[in-house]
Amino acid sequence: MTNVPRRDHRGLPLSRVVPALAVIALLAIVVPYTLVSRLHERRIGTADRDLAAIAAGLGSVPTANGILLGRGLAPVFVDAAWTASSGPLARVSEDPGPDPWGNAYVAAVANGLATIVTAGPDGVLQTSPLAEAPLGDDRLARARPSSR
Repeated sequence: MTNVPRRDHRGLPLSRVVPALAVIALLAIVVPYTLVSRLHERRIGTADRDLAAIAAGLGSVPTANGILLGRGLAPVFVDAAWTASSGPLARVSEDPGPDPWGNAYVAAVANGLATIVTAGPDGVLQTSPLAEAPLGDDRLARARPSSR
């Protein structure tokens, strides 16, 4: 029997493994975050364009105050001002369907001014019909309907 010298198999040195694992971990965090944030930005852009189109396309609206709901899931209303009688938004505007999150667009008509709102990703409508700016993650557009 001959003595064969043993080879020392140590594998990769730790100084190469740790940086490689750090890069993999960083990519595993950054790439999904970037994709999700871009998707969210695209949804917000779509909602803003839909709101502007609804506002621009509003026809003759009822003179009485009221709430008009589009197609989609009815949002959760936080402000009691939204609980008035409701009718279909398609009655006065071309309804684009649900917002990018599946919620219905909501329009409030008061004093000749229409406020069109979407509840955003959380589905909770936090903005008052008379608010100057949207609250929470809501999106908002205003319009003075034409009198056809």
